[in-house]
Amino acid sequence: MKNLTDEMLNKLIDNELNTTEIDELHKLIKNNDELLSRTKAHQMVDSVLKNLKIENAPENTTELIMGKITKSILYKDRKNGFFKFIIGSFVVTLFLVIGFVFSSANAGQENSGTQFDGIRNFMLEFLSNLSIPINNEILSIVTSALTVIILISGYFIVEQHKSFKQKLNRIL
Repeated sequence: MKNLTDEMLNKLIDNELNTTEIDELHKLIKNNDELLSRTKAHQMVDSVLKNLKIENAPENTTELIMGKITKSILYKDRKNGFFKFIIGSFVVTLFLVIGFVFSSANAGQENSGTQFDGIRNFMLEFLSNLSIPINNEILSIVTSALTVIILISGYFIVEQHKSFKQKLNRIL
C-alpha cells in the first residue's frame, strides 16, 4: 500500500476499512507529513459536508421546469413546419402520381388476380371525375416539380439527420 489514494482516505474517514488496513494507513500517515495534511483536509471536508444544512427546493420547482421544457419542445415543433409542409406535399404528389399511373393503365385489361385491383378501381373512379388533359408539356412540368420536391425533401432529411447526430453527440 505504497500509494495512498483519496478513495482510501475517504474509506478511512467513513470507517469502511478492516483493522489491518486501518493500522497500515495509520503507520503510513504517521511517517509522512504530506499524507497527514491530506488526511486532515479530507476530515475537514467530511465534517463540513455532514454539517451542511439541506435546503428544499420550492414546491412548484418541478412544474416550472416542466413548463420550460414543454415550451422549448413546442417551439421546436413550430420551427420544423416548413419541413413538414415539404414532406406532406411530397406524399400528396406521390399519391397523385400513383393514381395517374393506375388510371393511365389500359382499363380494358382485367387483372382479377392482382392485389391492387381494388385500389386501382377506386383510383380510376376518383380520377375519372377529374378531367385533366395530359400532354408532354404537362408531364414534363409535373416531373420537374416532383424532382424539385424530392431534392428539397432529401436536403431537409439530411439536415435533420445531421442535427439529430449532433444532439446525440452532445448528450453522450
